[in-house]
Amino acid sequence: MKRSLFCRVGLVFALCLPPALFASQGVPGPGSGAPPAASPGSLDPVAFSSELRRLGAALEEKNISQEAIAAFRNALPGRWRVEGAGRQYEISSAPLRALLESAEKDATQRSARAGEAREWLAALAEHVEGYAAEEPAGATAARPVLEKILRRPEFASVRPPNAFDKFKEWLGYQILRLLRRLFGNLGRYPIG
Repeated sequence: MKRSLFCRVGLVFALCLPPALFASQGVPGPGSGAPPAASPGSLDPVAFSSELRRLGAALEEKNISQEAIAAFRNALPGRWRVEGAGRQYEISSAPLRALLESAEKDATQRSARAGEAREWLAALAEHVEGYAAEEPAGATAARPVLEKILRRPEFASVRPPNAFDKFKEWLGYQILRLLRRLFGNLGRYPIG
């Protein structure tokens, strides 16, 4: 199936963003026509992934009508919210809306555009699921591990310079400077 340029750009955009940026509000299937139930909070990446799978399944209908696509597009939230790794993000649903609008306007390409929207949703869901599986334990768990590593013997001598270290460095520099003055011009003489 030939993809439109916009679909490809949408897929690249969705796959390049960190998947923790995604979350969704509930969106009914294309046949229901009811507006989505607004959820005041954000979802985590796992809940958003399941929502994407549900949206993709709602677009599986073989001969989907223009009215069903319009109802589905109108039911999409303007932005999806997700909270992951202690941060909250908002993602626009514009790429999916544009695909659905294209499917709504062109009856000859309706099933192809709906398929592209399903592919976009599936790729995004896979990306989000992959991120959710790799999500780090967090900085609070990493701090004790770091302190344990830094207590090992090979790091025992690592410390900032004290006054005696600074004095030794200054003294070495002064001796080097004196030796350069004494022997710096020896190369000009043949006996040197």
